[in-house]
Amino acid sequence: MTNNGYDLTGIMTNEKYADVVLNSIIRSNEFWIIIEDIKQRYFASEEMFFSHAGVKLCLIERIKSEIISDVFETITASISSEIRDNWDELEDFDDYDDITDYVLQGIDCDINAEFSDAIHVKLTELKIDAISENDFDIDTIISDEINIIDMIEHEYDKLMYYQSDDFNENVKGAVERIIALFNDVSWFTKQT
Repeated sequence: MTNNGYDLTGIMTNEKYADVVLNSIIRSNEFWIIIEDIKQRYFASEEMFFSHAGVKLCLIERIKSEIISDVFETITASISSEIRDNWDELEDFDDYDDITDYVLQGIDCDINAEFSDAIHVKLTELKIDAISENDFDIDTIISDEINIIDMIEHEYDKLMYYQSDDFNENVKGAVERIIALFNDVSWFTKQT
């Protein structure tokens, strides 16, 4: 009930004050330890803890952040694969809007499923029954949090550059310089 001589029960059970405390710990590496400690110290039951609106929002925000981090590489790989697989069709488009729409149509279901699965796994892993997959707006996460449009444009530009003559010339030139270094060992002096 007391922590370092202070009784924080009044703060943690007051929704306005609790929200300030919860928002201040959301990015902490020790988040889950702190949340468990708060639950144990200041809430009479798990039901009371999870019924607190600020707690629920804080947990959703933290889980969302972790999910984005967990699936980011998978989404990037999915985008790259979709672009590579449809490169010939994409070259016919005149602007990024058409390209991103085309790629997004090809991966939309995969990305939604990836997020849905990741949320389910995270909630199961954390043993949180008070929050469900329906508490997460996956479409908003995809459009706002990870900015899928920018990711598609970036991956398209990257692939376009790698297929460009400039890139091939740069690689060819770098390889030739490295081979020349190994063919000409005059730069290497033996230490005695």
